Amino acid sequence: MCKNIVQKGTVYYFRLNIPTDLQPFFPNKNTGKNKTVIMKNLNTGDKRKASKFAGSLALQWKAKFVDLRTSKTKAIDPAVLEYDLHTHLDRLQADDKLKRAEPKAPAKFPNLTTVPGQSAHELNQTSKSLWLSELQSCLTNNDFSLIQDEIEIFMRRNGYAYPQGTLEYNQIARGIIETHIRLNTLSQRRDAGDVLGGDFVQAITKPPAQKKISVDVDSVKAFPLSELIPDFIDSGDFAVTTKTKYNEDLQNFMEIIGDISIGEIGHDTMREFRNALKQLPKAKNKSPLYREKSIAELLETDIPKKDRLSARTVTNKIMTISSFFKWAILEGYMETNFAKGKGIRGAKSTTAIYQRFSTQDLTNIFTDKRYVNDTHNKHWHFWTPLLALYTGARQSALAALHCDDLRQTEDEIWYLHIRKDKTPSGKRDIPLHDFIIKELNFPAFVQQQKAKGHETIFQIKPKNDRDGQRISDWWTKTFTPKINISPAEEGRKKVFHSFRSCLINAAKQNGASTRKLEETVGHSDSTGTRQMSMSKDYYADYHAIKARYEDVIKPLNFVVEGMGHLRRSKYVVK
Repeated sequence: MCKNIVQKGTVYYFRLNIPTDLQPFFPNKNTGKNKTVIMKNLNTGDKRKASKFAGSLALQWKAKFVDLRTSKTKAIDPAVLEYDLHTHLDRLQADDKLKRAEPKAPAKFPNLTTVPGQSAHELNQTSKSLWLSELQSCLTNNDFSLIQDEIEIFMRRNGYAYPQGTLEYNQIARGIIETHIRLNTLSQRRDAGDVLGGDFVQAITKPPAQKKISVDVDSVKAFPLSELIPDFIDSGDFAVTTKTKYNEDLQNFMEIIGDISIGEIGHDTMREFRNALKQLPKAKNKSPLYREKSIAELLETDIPKKDRLSARTVTNKIMTISSFFKWAILEGYMETNFAKGKGIRGAKSTTAIYQRFSTQDLTNIFTDKRYVNDTHNKHWHFWTPLLALYTGARQSALAALHCDDLRQTEDEIWYLHIRKDKTPSGKRDIPLHDFIIKELNFPAFVQQQKAKGHETIFQIKPKNDRDGQRISDWWTKTFTPKINISPAEEGRKKVFHSFRSCLINAAKQNGASTRKLEETVGHSDSTGTRQMSMSKDYYADYHAIKARYEDVIKPLNFVVEGMGHLRRSKYVVK
C-alpha cells in the first residue's frame, strides 16, 4: 500500500510533503505563507484504488520537484521574455477590440465612485486613469499582489517556474504590469478618437522572430484528470446539484477515455467521448437492465436506439467538459478547448425545455379535490405550487426558505429573500403578489411557523443532498398523476418547474422590463445572449423591490376559475 494516502471520513486523500527549498513555489493565497503539503481529494473510499492513484501522483510530483529545482538555477532569457510579453499583449488587445464592439461601458475598477450626472464616457476615462495609477504604484513599490493570479497563469502558459520574491519572478511581474500600462495608454488614445494610429501591438517594437514558447507539456503531464477534476469542482460557488452533475459527467469522461493527463487530450479524444455517449442508455441508474453495469460493459451492450441518451443530453454532457476545459485554459493547464463545437448539431433548441402550464392546466391543478376539500397532508403541499406560480422560485429555493426570509420594505412591500438557489444570480429578493399576501395571508402563516419554534417555513428535509427533491417527488409521483394536465409538446415537459415558465411568460406578455424580470427570477440573462454591461450590471445594484413589484409582480393575473376555496384552507390563517 502507498504511504501517501490519508483518510478523512469515508474518502481518501493524497498527501505529500513539499521539500523546504521548493515551498516558495507554492504560495497560499489565503494566508500569505507557503504551503508545506500537497493534499488532493482522490474521490474514492476504496483504499486499494486510492493507493494506486496516490502512487502514480507521488511519482509525478517528485518528477515535478526535479523540474522545479532545475528551473531555480535557470536565468530568464530577455529576448524570450520579451516575446512572451508581446504575445500576452496580443491577447489583451484582442480582448480590448472585442469589448469595443460591445456597448460602451467603464472598465472594471472596484474602488471607482460614480459621480451623479457623469456620462458613461467620463466614467470610463476616470476608471482607466485610476487603473493606470494603481499599476504605476505597483511598479514603484514592487507590490504585485494586484495581478498575482495573472502572473501565475502567464508563467504556467509559457513554461516559467519561479517563486515569489525572486529576481526572475519580479522581472516577469514588472513586464506584465508594463504591458498593461502600454495597453491602457493606447486605449485612452483610442477613446480620444485616435482610431487610425495602428494596432496597439504595432506601437511596440517587436522582438526578434523566434519560436513561441508554449505550455510545458512535460510539466502538464504531471497532472492527470483525477487530480484536476476535484480542483475544478471546488473552484466555483456551484450549487450542490451543479457540483453533482459536473462530477458525474467528468467521472464518465474519465471512465471512457481513461485517467490520462490533460496534455494528452485532443480532438480525437472528444470525438471518442461523443461517440461513446451516443451508445449509452438514458436514466441508467433507474433501469434494472443497466444500473449494475459499468460504462465499459454498456458500450459492449446493444442498447435499443429508443433507450439511448438524447442528442440534447449528449450535448449537455459535452458542455460540462467544455466548462472544465475553459477553467483549465485559465489555469494554464491547456491552450485549446477541444470540447468546443463537439456537441450534436441541432441538439440545443431555442425553445425552453420546460413548457408552461395552460390556463386550463392551472384551473385543473388548483381546483383539484385536494385543494377544494382541503385534504393536503402537509402545509407545503398547499403553499409551494402557489408560491412557485406567483414568484417563479425554483423548488429548491422554496424548500430552503427560512422564516426570517419573509421581509418587508419601508414601502410596506412584502418580499422573499432567496438565500440559496441554483446559481449566484439566483440569490435575490422576490416581491410578493397581493393574492399571496392579502388573500391568503401568507405573512400570518409564516409567523405561525416561527412561533412554533421552526427555523424554516416548510420544514422540508433535503433528500439526496437536494433541497427540493421531496417537492419534485411529491409533485410527479403523488399529485399530478391524478390531474388532467395537457400533454407537453415533443421534446418538452410539464413539471413543477413549469410554474416558473408561467410567471416569466406572463410578465413578458405584460410588457415587463427584461432586466427587472431577470433580477426577479434570478437569471443573469434570460435570453442567454446578452453581454454583461459594466454600467448596468457591475456598478449598479438591482432595481428596487418596489420597482420590480410594480413592473413584474403586481400586473400578474393568472385567470383561474373558482379559486375562492383556497382562502378557506386550514393552512390560511384567518
